[in-house]
Amino acid sequence: MDALSTAIVSADKLIRSDYIGATDWDAFDETLASARTALENKNSQDEIDAAAKALNDATDALVTKASLNTTALSAAIDRAEKLDRDSYVDTTDWAALDQKVNAAKKALSDKNSQADLDAAAKTLNDALNALEKKAVLDYTLIDQILAKANALRTADFGKAGQDTIAALKAKALETKDAADDQAKLDASCIMLNRALLALRKTPSSANLPK
Repeated sequence: MDALSTAIVSADKLIRSDYIGATDWDAFDETLASARTALENKNSQDEIDAAAKALNDATDALVTKASLNTTALSAAIDRAEKLDRDSYVDTTDWAALDQKVNAAKKALSDKNSQADLDAAAKTLNDALNALEKKAVLDYTLIDQILAKANALRTADFGKAGQDTIAALKAKALETKDAADDQAKLDASCIMLNRALLALRKTPSSANLPK
């Protein structure tokens, strides 16, 4: 019964506020209650083992808020807050954008699930990408750089490479948003493209010499 007792103690010690909002605590509590019943009734060893496994599986399946990837959503919010609103056309519906920013901030605070975070990031980025600037600039190069960066398989790169790709994407979006001069935009594109070309893939362990 030690394994079941240990599983119950571990479940009781969980700090539930550390877990995502989408956690089905009702289902978890049902599993925990069944485990307590099995322990109290001193069921057969097979039933005790099954109850311990069920509770441990339920505990292992819980997702902590800390494990969620908030990078994309945080970057989108930061991007929105750094906008120079005077650079955009007078007909821009800033109230609608502000609603999306507030919704994104709530999603970041709630941390209900990775899907919610990703959806909020996409919604906000789509709204930002749809904004129309007053200046008439050629964004062909910066859009090509963003397309290149988005086409990269981050799994092909190590942690440093993945961080560099994320930073390059954020910088490219920031550069596009802040652009007010074609020459400066083109110069920034050259630097960003050089940084992309400097990336090096990390070989898989299967391809390394034995």
